[in-house]
Amino acid sequence: MNMSEGSTLFSERLALREIEQGTVHVELWAQALKKANGQTELAKSHYMQLRAAALCKEAPALLLKQIRSGIAKDNKPLADYFSAKDLKKP
Repeated sequence: MNMSEGSTLFSERLALREIEQGTVHVELWAQALKKANGQTELAKSHYMQLRAAALCKEAPALLLKQIRSGIAKDNKPLADYFSAKDLKKP
């Protein structure tokens, strides 16, 4: 399995979890239902494909956001440390 197949499989599993939890992306679910002529079971399959593709496109931006958040958290000074600008001259 190559990297692309792995990320697609992961995205499909996330899409399936959304379906199972009933928290689907409304526009994509509507597209899937239309494509399936209103057949819910067939729509689930279509939704998984549509949502997996969307998640694969969104993944780089989401990953970058997580990385930036982690860096910001790591760079936050601890409460028991002061910067030089916080020191007052006597």
